[in-house]
Amino acid sequence: MTEAELRAAIKSGPAGGYFFWGDEDYLKRYYLGALRRAVLADCPPGMEDFNRTVLTLEDADVSALAASIRSLPVMAPRRIIEVLPPTLADWTEKERRALLDVLAAFSAEGAEDTVLVLSVPRGGFDPGTPKKPSAFLREAGESLSAVEFPLQTGARLRRWIERHIADEGLSAADDAVAAMLERCAPDMDTLSGELEKLTAYVKSHGGTAVRREDVERATSPGMREDAFALANAVLAGDRRSALAALDLCRKRREDPIAVLGALSRVLSDLLTVAVMAEGGCGKAEIAQTLRMHEYKASLYLRAAADFGTARLNGALTRLLEADRLTKSGQSGYLPLERFICTLPVGAGFRRRPEAPS
Repeated sequence: MTEAELRAAIKSGPAGGYFFWGDEDYLKRYYLGALRRAVLADCPPGMEDFNRTVLTLEDADVSALAASIRSLPVMAPRRIIEVLPPTLADWTEKERRALLDVLAAFSAEGAEDTVLVLSVPRGGFDPGTPKKPSAFLREAGESLSAVEFPLQTGARLRRWIERHIADEGLSAADDAVAAMLERCAPDMDTLSGELEKLTAYVKSHGGTAVRREDVERATSPGMREDAFALANAVLAGDRRSALAALDLCRKRREDPIAVLGALSRVLSDLLTVAVMAEGGCGKAEIAQTLRMHEYKASLYLRAAADFGTARLNGALTRLLEADRLTKSGQSGYLPLERFICTLPVGAGFRRRPEAPS
């Protein structure tokens, strides 16, 4: 089931079971709330709690879930069961099997008066790959309508930020929204908190529009899990972390050419900072010359000091081959994956020894 199909089901009247999974937990909570309101819309006032069951299954015991499924609504046409395990990753195969059996039984019974939602947080189980989903994802999807919530793309995040700002009665300059996407971590949980601070700041100063300088004053910079994390892993010779960072880009359905370009820019900026630092430039001068926020400049200065110009130059030279392969017709993320897999294992940098106190 797609997100659009889920919205249509909520509007027409949800029924059966739903399995929420993926990396964007904010959207899972949002749609769980929408489902809950739709199911309990006809519930008499004061009876909502009697027709809503929340189970975390922290002890991996599914007997409470089985018992809840057999229960009936109380003075209402429908009820909802919310199954919210903090993780399934540490469950044994036997425990996961028991959960799947209960879900299969729920599906077979086809209870029209009960809606069940299983929502697993990011990293809570192994979904496999798009071409080869894991056994758990396949079987859960046979019993419940599975809805994936991946990390959202820049375009969708931009529209979402603009709507949130508009809901607060404010307008936003284009460069302000761009600054927020550049400055803050790209997940919606983080952004929602930063938006609350930002809009409150603008209102407290009597403003009617969010400006770029407001973003820099009121929001907290966050390390993005994309190009900078990928660059750090590449330079440290850490294949596992580099592939994990690349996988996040893939899950956001980012264009691999754009990812390669972003990685190239980060490495180029790091090399420029390293050369300027070796020439005696300080953080403020580097930030002003490169038109870079001082916080970002401090991050790049630390990384540049750790890696050095030789390692940065070597990484950019090797990345050039991946760029050539990508632009000569090799599809998808394969050139970048090959680039990462040819990194010397264990070639991580050594920090310079601390000066004696």
